[in-house]
Formats: sequence, C-alpha cells, structure tokens
Amino acid sequence: GVLPAVIANRDRFYDWHYEQALKFRRTWSGSVPFEPGFANICSSAALKHVLNDNFYNYVKGPRFRDRLVELLGSGIFVSDGEQWRQQRRV
Repeated sequence: GVLPAVIANRDRFYDWHYEQALKFRRTWSGSVPFEPGFANICSSAALKHVLNDNFYNYVKGPRFRDRLVELLGSGIFVSDGEQWRQQRRV
C-alpha cells in the first residue's frame, strides 16, 4: 500500500522514511515490488524484541548477505543465526 508514496519520494527515500517514523511513532512495515519487505521500528521495546529476545525469527537472509558481504564483510551486520550470536558476544 505504500508504493505510490515510495515512487513519489524515490529521490529522497531515506528522508521520507525518517519523516514516516516521526509521523507514526510506531512499528510499521511496507513492501516494494521485486524487493524484500522492510520494517520501520520506532520503539525500544520492539527493537529489543527483534535484536535480542526473538532474533531467530527476523533473519536477514541470503539476498541481503549477498548484496552486502563484499562491502561489510561477514561480521555482525551481515550474519544470521549462530554466526550472529558469536559476533555479538565478541
């Protein structure tokens, strides 16, 4: 449902995304055709849920890894599962 807004703001997507976070002040998600969905997390409780309490339900997946591993390496920002947990402990 956000595709028209994404297209209208494609030249300022990150600014628009930030404005939506300020406007809604809650966690929301969207999708763009041919791309994975995205989530905007605006509360510390929701962020803790994703990054700490229930991490295994929110994987980055191979598509994300394949796109960013060359830039970021295979560390905490790109890893999932047990590899992520080991990186976080380090």
